[in-house]
Parts: sequence; structure tokens; C-alpha cells
Amino acid sequence: MKYSDKLEKLRQEIDKIDNSLLKLLKKRFLLSKKVAKCKLQEKLPLYQSTRWQSMLKDRKSWAAKKKISMEFTNKLFKFIHQESLTIQKKIAQGKKHEQK
Repeated sequence: MKYSDKLEKLRQEIDKIDNSLLKLLKKRFLLSKKVAKCKLQEKLPLYQSTRWQSMLKDRKSWAAKKKISMEFTNKLFKFIHQESLTIQKKIAQGKKHEQK
């Protein structure tokens, strides 16, 4: 097998994994919407520091076992968490507009 063929095959595998990651993120963000609705129903704050700290600690532990950089893991999950909060805030804004 030529070098360029090997490279193309590896890139195709990466593309498949990236597509899977995006599908999983979409699923996660759909769950964030459901979480927002539950929090609003129970009159809980959208940002819950204790949950966030616990979650981040768990993700870092999982990453360490998989030998994934702590710095990368921290940045990745902070970014995901921020997007989840943005989604939840949009849900909350929508609920406020519905009540008017």
C-alpha cells in the first residue's frame, strides 16, 4: 500500500470519528434542553457550581485513565459546559417570553 493510500485511509477513519463526535454532541445538547426544562420546572438555577465541579473532576479522572491531557480535557469540557449553559439560557428566555 502506498503512503498516500495509507494516509487517505487514516484520514477517512478520523472523518468517521469526527462525525460520531458531532452526533454525540448533538445528543448531549438535546439532553441539555431537557435538563433546562427540569431545572425551570423545579425553580433551580441553570448554573449549579457543585454539579459542575463534580462533573469536571469526573471527566478529568476519566481522561487520566485514557492518558488524555488534563489541559485539553479541562478546555474541552469548559467549552461544552458553556455551550450547554447557552442552550439552557435560551430555553429559559423562551419560557419567560411565553409567560408574558
